[in-house]
Amino acid sequence: MGRPILATFFFSLLVAPVYTQQGDETNSAQLTTTQGNDGAARQPIPLNHPEAEFPVKARANLSEGSCVISMTVNPDGIPESLHVVSCSDDVFAANSLAAAGKYRFQPALDRSGSPVSTSLKVEVDFQLTKTNEVRADQEPDVLKCEIVAPPGVSSQTPDSYGVYPLSKAIVAPAIARFVDRGFIAKAHLSPNLVACDIFLTIDKKGRAADPKVAHCDEQILEAPAADSLLKSRFRPGLLNGEAVPVRILFHLVYTGSAPKL
Repeated sequence: MGRPILATFFFSLLVAPVYTQQGDETNSAQLTTTQGNDGAARQPIPLNHPEAEFPVKARANLSEGSCVISMTVNPDGIPESLHVVSCSDDVFAANSLAAAGKYRFQPALDRSGSPVSTSLKVEVDFQLTKTNEVRADQEPDVLKCEIVAPPGVSSQTPDSYGVYPLSKAIVAPAIARFVDRGFIAKAHLSPNLVACDIFLTIDKKGRAADPKVAHCDEQILEAPAADSLLKSRFRPGLLNGEAVPVRILFHLVYTGSAPKL
């Protein structure tokens, strides 16, 4: 497989940290918001996990680098007035700006609880990582993935272990990198498009646990599908901007293309 290209985000709001969400050791973003001194009682809370596209020129040259982007988060939680503060190489500037502009936030609140604008700086760090793992969104001809709520979910409260069912109140987890443990090779033996539905718990750090196969089109795919998802990495689900463990149903489809070796 090729070299997955990673772009990691670091948030800072000018003074001391009050909230940290630590990503996994190789792929997820580390998001750190800090208490500003601009009169806001609560600083913006990120609601999504956009990714920066690695520049083609930098990939060809195997170059790594980072940019710091300044923005204003308006009362609707939308970034405005974005500009580049600094870049290790100008090749990363445009893609850093584009990615930072895709963020959405719960806005900062003043002491009366009203949304207000506030300033934010974002560091976008582009890293090349040697790995046999494959980002699912880089293999559109091989895999299609969908994350949905488990059937029959009506409650929005966590279970006795603190795990939430996926519901409208939660920003769903998303697969960051698919680690194939034999699923693609076995699925390729089938003459037809094949799919598996697997229950998973995604924890606060984006790690999968407790896989249970709900259905696979072919029994031989059950074990490698479950093992592949167990080894894969996810962006965690969010509740009110904070990472929480979430129980999901993962729909994994092999489209019938030849595996890439």
